[in-house]
Amino acid sequence: MNPRSLNDVVESVIALAARLGVRERGKQLAQRIRARIQAVRTAVADRHRPRVFVAEWMDPPYGSGHWLPEMVDVAGGTNLLSRPGQLSFKTTWEAVLAEHPDLVVLAACGFNLEQSVERTRDLHLPVRTVVVDGDSHFSRPAPRLADGIEQLGHLFHPDAVPDPGLPYAELALTRS
Repeated sequence: MNPRSLNDVVESVIALAARLGVRERGKQLAQRIRARIQAVRTAVADRHRPRVFVAEWMDPPYGSGHWLPEMVDVAGGTNLLSRPGQLSFKTTWEAVLAEHPDLVVLAACGFNLEQSVERTRDLHLPVRTVVVDGDSHFSRPAPRLADGIEQLGHLFHPDAVPDPGLPYAELALTRS
């Protein structure tokens, strides 16, 4: 399995369940994932879409790939620099800031929140910057991507999407 989109991830849940002999359970789980995704999409419809850059790495920054651009879109943001289904890519903070993001989300691939916060202690950006648990809710092609979408929806539109209770950290804003 090598999913590259949100739909690929959901379909892989069904395929894996089928291989394990529990196809119906996989279909039920996939249905719950799709319902959660649709609930966020509906909650943020017709709202202002903040400009968002999601970094899968910080030094150097890597723009998000695979399903992460779709996650931003579903959660009511405008994804910057990356495209759905593509691989993550190396960039620079100058290139990111030239896109005038409203929010930078640091979702480091392979790192939990604490590890990511440690690696960002020297990062000072002049834009709201949030560190999330990339390993648990963003990087892995698993049902918990729905949690990540709910978290993004809440970060972008706290009045429309309830707080899913996932931990995150806001970095201090650097004034230029």
